[in-house]
Formats: sequence, structure tokens, C-alpha cells
Amino acid sequence: MGGRYPLLTDFSQATGLQTHGIRISRNSCFTQFEIPMAPPAPMPFQYMTLKPGCNAVDAGVVLANINEGYAGNAPDLGPYELGKKLPHYGPRSKLFSDGFENP
Repeated sequence: MGGRYPLLTDFSQATGLQTHGIRISRNSCFTQFEIPMAPPAPMPFQYMTLKPGCNAVDAGVVLANINEGYAGNAPDLGPYELGKKLPHYGPRSKLFSDGFENP
């Protein structure tokens, strides 16, 4: 099962893994992908959002209670849906949906 595989299809056929996987290009798919130095250097914070036209857009499948709120014809691959507002982590000054204020 080990070895190198020049194509994703070669890998899938040999291992039975990633049978629905697709190959993407970081340069044409991500809006931001900055790697300042080789690992283990610290990485700057960045959202790995997709560019329109990337083959990862609308390439996913619906997962119950996970990604039903997609924006296009199908969910996007990756953590963020193209066209949707990015999540906000950390303290908020507005009221929560239950009416309580965030301290």
C-alpha cells in the first residue's frame, strides 16, 4: 500500500482511499495562503477562504447538522462557504440570541 502516486486517481485505485477526492491548486483556489518560512515557523493567522471558480466550490456533499446552510448548488470543500459571512470567535458586545448579554 505504500509508495508514491503521481496522480490522485493512482492513489485511490491502489489504496481505496480518497475515492471522491479532488486535486486543487492553492494558488488558484485560496484567497490567502501565506507561508513566510518553512515549518516549524509560526504561521500568520489567515482564513483559508476559496476563490470563485475554484473546483472545491460546490464540490461537497450535504452532511446532516453540519453544512446544510450552503450558498451554491452544493456545500464547498473546506471550512468556509464561499459567499457566507466568516464566523466570529471570541467575545461579542451584542446580545446573544437568548437575550443575555455577553460579559
